[in-house]
Amino acid sequence: KIDEKPIEEVASAAQKAEQELEDAGKEASNFGDYLKAGAIIEGAKGLVSTLKDVSEETKELNMDLSRLDQNAKDSGVSIDSARKAYKDITAQFGETDSAIEAVSNLMQAGFTESNLQKAVEGLSGAALKFPDTLKIESLADSLQETIATKSATGQFAELLQRLGLDTEKFSEQLAACSTEAERQNLALRLLEEQGLNETSKAWKKNNEALYESNQTQAELQEQMVEIGELVMPFATKITNVAVALLTWFNNLDSGSQTAILALIAIVAATGPVINGF
Repeated sequence: KIDEKPIEEVASAAQKAEQELEDAGKEASNFGDYLKAGAIIEGAKGLVSTLKDVSEETKELNMDLSRLDQNAKDSGVSIDSARKAYKDITAQFGETDSAIEAVSNLMQAGFTESNLQKAVEGLSGAALKFPDTLKIESLADSLQETIATKSATGQFAELLQRLGLDTEKFSEQLAACSTEAERQNLALRLLEEQGLNETSKAWKKNNEALYESNQTQAELQEQMVEIGELVMPFATKITNVAVALLTWFNNLDSGSQTAILALIAIVAATGPVINGF
C-alpha cells in the first residue's frame, strides 16, 4: 500500500507555495500601484504649480485688460484701437496699469477712433516734456474732467501753466464750445500747437530700439494673458485628478499609507543615484 502522507505533504507544500506566489504577485502589483501613484501625484503637483504660476502672473494684467476692453465697448471704440493706444503708452513709460488707466480716461472723455491716438500722443509728449511732475494717467484724468466741466483743472491746468498759457482764457474758450466734440478738438489743437505731439514722435525716433522692445514686451504680456486663460480649465482638471488621488490615499489604511510614503522617500533618495548610472 502506498503511503499517502508524503504525497499530502508535497501537495500541502505546493499549495502553500502557490499562495505565497499569489501574495507576492499582489504585493508586486501593489508596489507598482504605489510607484505609479507617487509619480502621478508628484507629476500632477509640478504641472499644477506651473500652470498656476502662469495664471497668477497674468491674473492682474488679465483683469486690467478686460476692464480696458469693456471701457472700449462702452465708449464705442474698437478693442484693437484701445489696445494699440495702451501699448503705445506702455512702450513710452513702461507701466501697464498707468497706460490702461490713461486710455480708459481718454475714452470716457469721448475720444474715439479718429482722435484717441492723437490724444495719447499729445499727452505722452506732455508727460515726456515734464517728467518730474506730470503723469500720463493724471493728465488723461484731468483732461476728461476739463472737457466735462468746461474748465481747465488738475494736471491739465498745471500743464497749461507750465507752457505759459492762460488757463482762464482756455476755460472761456471751452465754455464757448457748443458740443463735446468741439471741446475735444480744442484740447487736441492746443496740444499739437504746443509741439507736444512732436515731442512724443521725437522720443520714439530717438529711442527706437527701446520703444520697439517695450512694444514687443507688451505684446508678449498680452499673449501670456491668453495662455493663462487657455490653461486654467486644464489646470482645474489636473487639480481634480490630484484631489482624487489624495482622496484615494487618505482612504487607505495606515499601513498602506506608510508604505507609499516610505516608497516615495526611497525613490526621491535613490533617484539621483540611479540616474548617475
